[in-house]
Amino acid sequence: MRNLAVCLAVCFAIGVLSCGVAAETMVWGEDRDMKTLDPRITQSRHELQVIRQIFDSLITLDAEGNAVPWLAESWDVAPDFTSVTFHLKPGITFHDGTPCDAEAFKFTFDSIADPELGSQAAIDYLGPYEGTEVLDALRFTVHYTRPYAAWKSAFCLSYLAPVSPTAIQEGGNAAFAANPVGTGPFKFEEWITRESITLVKNEAYAWAPETALHQGAPYIDELVFKIIPESLTRVGALETGEIDVADLLPPLDVQDLSGNPDFTVMLGRVAGIPLTMYLNTSRPPTNDINVRRAIMYGLDQAAIVENVYFGYLGPAYSLLAPTTPCYWEGAATYYEYSPEKARALLESAGWVDSDGDGIREKDGQPCAIFTPIGFKGDLMTAVQAELRKIGIDMVIENVTGSREVDLVMNNEYEVTLVRWVATDPVVLDIILDSTNISSPGYFKFNQHRVASDLIDQLLADAVVADTPEARCSVYELIQRIVLDQAWLVPLQETTQTVVHAADIEGLRFEIGNYQVVFYDARRVP
Repeated sequence: MRNLAVCLAVCFAIGVLSCGVAAETMVWGEDRDMKTLDPRITQSRHELQVIRQIFDSLITLDAEGNAVPWLAESWDVAPDFTSVTFHLKPGITFHDGTPCDAEAFKFTFDSIADPELGSQAAIDYLGPYEGTEVLDALRFTVHYTRPYAAWKSAFCLSYLAPVSPTAIQEGGNAAFAANPVGTGPFKFEEWITRESITLVKNEAYAWAPETALHQGAPYIDELVFKIIPESLTRVGALETGEIDVADLLPPLDVQDLSGNPDFTVMLGRVAGIPLTMYLNTSRPPTNDINVRRAIMYGLDQAAIVENVYFGYLGPAYSLLAPTTPCYWEGAATYYEYSPEKARALLESAGWVDSDGDGIREKDGQPCAIFTPIGFKGDLMTAVQAELRKIGIDMVIENVTGSREVDLVMNNEYEVTLVRWVATDPVVLDIILDSTNISSPGYFKFNQHRVASDLIDQLLADAVVADTPEARCSVYELIQRIVLDQAWLVPLQETTQTVVHAADIEGLRFEIGNYQVVFYDARRVP
């Protein structure tokens, strides 16, 4: 009925009595506007939702984690992981007609490595990049300054997707961020700030990976990302057919819609770093290990997540999600819930409630932790309530993304909240390496602010390990050390919950289980 209504509306608008199949449009309900659609710059999963439709990767992964050709038809890896040579498929072009060749990849990677670009995530996944050597039009070698065993997981991500050199050279980086040009199945059409982003079918698309459900151009003609910040408004828009797909809906509404035959719920257990609190070790009171460990003992992640999300999401206990290679199983029992131990730790460290207001003090200062957040308000309110039971005052401020960045760069917080999608444990470099401590003008994700020579060495050891088993043993040790020091407090597994109209088939999650790919999507009777 939806297709018939669209067709009749189009026919009426153009004044004809008969017509063929109407152009097919799908609409995604997005909860926030974007700042950039440049894969080299972003670290936002919201922006990646749009970016993945526009840009392709050199390789992808199958269900078993094996590398599968995409823009590259084959590759050769140096035995010591210090270089990778890629052989590109012939005939691939960017949306502006520029050939997607070896020079385009060299341009892309060199620009990511340039500090002037301001890359927030691609620079990390590029690894210990030394340079790209162009061998001929369809062959190039990426060289590293040291072994980089995580190359496979890096090159399958959107961050390292090729960008059109022509578009950037003609318009500059800022213009490209607002008018991106990739090789993907959809082309950028229009961006109306705070309203919508529109993409259209790339009719010339002929290089989908074998993991796709079909080959050739997408089935749908137009893909619209409609900005609807309010979650309840997105629910209403989904129910009325104003939008076709949405994520980040309230748990109760997801529960209701799961029982409605007009809708389908997709659940993806996201790999990478789960939703985690980062405890700032450079500021009181979280510079006190007893306070940090008390927080660990004082939170029952399983009960909190169950109460807030009604079983749709699971608790997190380690730095890596269980769906990520090298997850340490022992993390689940390392800090068993014990508010009694939490209180005892605080008492022994001199944190006492001397005035009976329920919040502990020491040396005249309350045990208060300032926590700026831009999302997960419902979960953090529950965490706040639990910490108050042991005498810690979590002061939550809902902030914009730009204010959060300023607070982090200027070290004006005790707790931050971060999650990260990744398919390889090398993602721990991003949050643990000493070089990734933020400073004014330099936003990074070591937000517990620990510069540890030991952790830096272990991170380096992991990427040169001879076997997968040896590599995982190093990453498991890292997880044990970080949890023992209580620098990070894992809270919740990131589970992507997407609801779409039941007459849509072919939607699937990108590797890592966060972004939704529309290439194979189509409506069915």
